[in-house]
Amino acid sequence: MAAFVASAVSYISHLFDTPYDPVRVDMPMDPEEPCYSLSFSKDQVNEYREFFDKYGYVVVQDVLSSDQCLATIDDMWSYIETKGYNWVKRDEEIINPIRRDAPSTWDNGWPSGQAGGFAGNRPIFTKRAQENRQNPDVYNVFANLTGEKELMVNQDRYALFRPTTDQEGKMIHAEWASLPNVHLDMNPWVFTLPHGEGKELNLESLAYEESNDFFEENNHPGRYEDRKLHLQGLINLADNRNEDGGFIVVPGFHKIFLQWTEHTRSTLGKQYTNTMSFILLDEKDPVWSHAQRVTARAGSLVVWNQLVAHGSTPNYSSRPSLLSTKRLFLLTRNEDSIESKLSQSSWRSLESM
Repeated sequence: MAAFVASAVSYISHLFDTPYDPVRVDMPMDPEEPCYSLSFSKDQVNEYREFFDKYGYVVVQDVLSSDQCLATIDDMWSYIETKGYNWVKRDEEIINPIRRDAPSTWDNGWPSGQAGGFAGNRPIFTKRAQENRQNPDVYNVFANLTGEKELMVNQDRYALFRPTTDQEGKMIHAEWASLPNVHLDMNPWVFTLPHGEGKELNLESLAYEESNDFFEENNHPGRYEDRKLHLQGLINLADNRNEDGGFIVVPGFHKIFLQWTEHTRSTLGKQYTNTMSFILLDEKDPVWSHAQRVTARAGSLVVWNQLVAHGSTPNYSSRPSLLSTKRLFLLTRNEDSIESKLSQSSWRSLESM
């Protein structure tokens, strides 16, 4: 473990010396089932660490069982059907509610966030979602990649990419398609500045009275000079093939992250203020064409380095694409730390719900 972490730190220290050269890195596919991205079993720790270090992401199989996936899908649909994401329900939604078994109802007040495939813009606090966040296999993967045992789980959303075609492949619901995107969940131009330079959001100001606060805590990972590895992840709840849409990643982007950041500081970087933390890459950026679909079986955990550009594509199949997003971050024992205060504020918010 120590050797792995030391190697990562040594590698990071040389990134500034590497010229910006966005060469496409092809994603390895499963040799036995090439419709899926290459993945690893939970006990192949050394193998998935090595893969993650090279490509910036990894797929680990079977962190959720089939029964757990089905239970989570049921929980997701129950959340959508009961409008768990809405404080107020419109009359037409009550009269003609969304029903999972009736796609003809999937236009009746579908949750916001559909542009990104999300089932609403509020974090999910159901019992099933909390159990998945605390799943030992999910924790172990994050712990093995970070080399840390003290981790805190975030509160995030469900995602459901509605199908846009019929079983013959004919487009029938173009309006249901999510928006293709490649982005970063951090401000790279602030992240790469030394501490004390560049104004950024004060995380201690987050009161968790607004649902967006739960997402903001994820997108402000400190500064690059802290040399901390920050991870993001999702769990596929159903088999996800290329045409089903969903997660895409730019393999190896973490190795040119610093160079890309400096290359875009005076262009794209000027379009975002220091406190903005959701950064959409320009479609003309060659990195866009390097993004590739990560396809995985039900129950698989996809984890990526937060320095890696990623995003999603629309669902062009007749099957829903279902997943849940999550992130674990390092937890310090210092009671005066931002992480500790975030934890206390988050817990108070949960108790009041």
